[in-house]
Amino acid sequence: MKPIVDYIKGKTNDCNNKVVTIFLFVLSFILIFGGIEKISAAYGNTPYRYPILPACTRFEYDIFKSIDFDDEEEDEADEDYDYTDKDDIKKMSDVDKWIRLYHKTVGEVIDEQFEDTSPECVGATYAQALSPKAKLWNLAGRLPSWNDYTWQYPLPDTDGDGLPGPPDDTANPPVPNPAGPLNNNLYRLSQLDMGTVLLEYLQMYECALVERSIFLPTETLDQEQRRSRRLGELPSPIKDLIFISEVVNNAIADRKLIFDELLFARRSLKRTLALTTGYLRMKPMETEILCLQQASLDLRNSFALAADASSCLPRVWNIKTSLRNYKEED
Repeated sequence: MKPIVDYIKGKTNDCNNKVVTIFLFVLSFILIFGGIEKISAAYGNTPYRYPILPACTRFEYDIFKSIDFDDEEEDEADEDYDYTDKDDIKKMSDVDKWIRLYHKTVGEVIDEQFEDTSPECVGATYAQALSPKAKLWNLAGRLPSWNDYTWQYPLPDTDGDGLPGPPDDTANPPVPNPAGPLNNNLYRLSQLDMGTVLLEYLQMYECALVERSIFLPTETLDQEQRRSRRLGELPSPIKDLIFISEVVNNAIADRKLIFDELLFARRSLKRTLALTTGYLRMKPMETEILCLQQASLDLRNSFALAADASSCLPRVWNIKTSLRNYKEED
């Protein structure tokens, strides 16, 4: 009887080994093909998958992290979310937050462009006459090209305000973060530079998305670890299962969002700039006409004031001079 039992156990073990072997074989094929598909995200990218960008990273300088694309404020903002609302939970994705912030910022700058403002007719150039508006100024103040960095050498406090360098807080609107870079280039900004500022902002946005897509597994894992404290009251096996499923689902969703944004963000911005460029080309002419109208009104008011003042003066023929003597009365 014992040999029969041993034989059955051996057959059972063989079957189990075959099942495990088949399962591992299928799993290895899935991982291999999945890895081949994802290799192109970091090596040998397919043509036109990513935009042509210079070497960049959002972690290189503080200015890159302080733009929009950081997750330092994520923990502080968690308490503002309603965890029973699917839309609020979705907003907690870093990629989704970046997309919302980028489109909101670009939309505000473009909408501000079409607001009615009075030109500064005392400017010597169009750039001085068309001063930047608040949204454009704040965005440019956070971009590298509009800042002069001074970390290479110390600067003395020349104006006694406790900040390094010359006076840097007298601009209108005020320079953002005066304790940081001196923002000398920011003083040269005009409303005509809107396209340049938005294109640089787009480049930083694309850089953040490309970098995120290359390191998507680790970035998503870190993101979900920050949010895993919502599951603190659940049993450990259930928490781990939910955590793994969230990591996989969010990585897949973020990958699709990233490639959609890389495909359409630059196209949509270029089409928008193509429309607004025509408006900007006519802006100097509009400024000239408005300033001419204002100058004509000022000139008319000056003549009217001179006429009122002359009515109070004595008549010219009543003026006594050395060339005209009045007869003395007896």
